Amino acid sequence: APSERIDFEISLPSDSIGLGRPDEEHLPQGHLLLSEVLPHPTAHAAEFVEVYNPTTHPIDIRDYALAVRSEGRRSKLYPLMVEENHLIQPNEYRAITPWKRGLANYYHCSIDSLSEVEKLPALPNREGQIVLGANSRTCPLCATRPRQ
Repeated sequence: APSERIDFEISLPSDSIGLGRPDEEHLPQGHLLLSEVLPHPTAHAAEFVEVYNPTTHPIDIRDYALAVRSEGRRSKLYPLMVEENHLIQPNEYRAITPWKRGLANYYHCSIDSLSEVEKLPALPNREGQIVLGANSRTCPLCATRPRQ
């Protein structure tokens, strides 16, 4: 059977030097971290990406976007635009999914621990990288940060 591997990646400015990675992936200091990904759920659950706030201040997930990188190429950014439950408190985890009711029912978790987005990037089922980057629409300083 082929090996399965999914990499989590957080792209910082120093990562982009000479690697051709776009500026949109730059994140501010004190940023969210990717903590878990479910790319291929059972029929009654939903895909999700979980993030963690390791800082001492609340973070608005609308300032972030997700993408997938495969064979060195990054997909388009999918902004994490949520209408409810968008602030992640310090030391809090949050699952982000396009179907929070299905996720809450399947895993018997609190709906408050979930944020619903219209769409996630097509998460890789076997191999690839999940990239958490800055949403330049809501965080203009993140997108215009000069290369170092």
